[in-house]
Amino acid sequence: MPLKYFVDMPSAVTIVGGMHGGLFVAYIVMSILLAILFRWPIWRLALALLASVVPTGTFWFDRYFLAVQIPKSPSEGN
Repeated sequence: MPLKYFVDMPSAVTIVGGMHGGLFVAYIVMSILLAILFRWPIWRLALALLASVVPTGTFWFDRYFLAVQIPKSPSEGN
C-alpha cells in the first residue's frame, strides 16, 4: 500500500496482493489436507481456518496446536 499511495505504483499492489491471495489459498488448502491426513477433530480445523484471518494467527496456531502433531526425530532427543 505505501508504494501505491506514496510512490504512485498501483501495479505493486496488484503483484503483492496476488501473491498474498495465493498464499492465503495455499494455507487454507494445506490446513484441510493436514486435517484429513492427521484426522484432526473439526474444532482444530475450524481454529486453523479462523487463525488464517486473524493477524499473526497462523503463527500462534503453529506454535500451540501443530507442535503436538509433529513427532520429534530421534536425533533431537527429548
